[in-house]
Amino acid sequence: MSLHTAKTVYSVTSVTAEQATAAQLAQLVRDHWKIEALHHVRDTTFAEDASQLRTGNALWRPGATSPSEPSARPE
Repeated sequence: MSLHTAKTVYSVTSVTAEQATAAQLAQLVRDHWKIEALHHVRDTTFAEDASQLRTGNALWRPGATSPSEPSARPE
């Protein structure tokens, strides 16, 4: 026996109905949460959210393992 569930999700977007179908918007949301799931793994593995060390509002450099890593600090 197969059970199906439905979930209503409300989102705010600047995309109009003419620019994207409901299926396309649903795919965009799913793709976003795939990325968020990866960030969650990283945050829990490296405890990035718990870090009290701040480097200001400098951009994080690709390749650095955390924003507080010395190579991620602005020059």
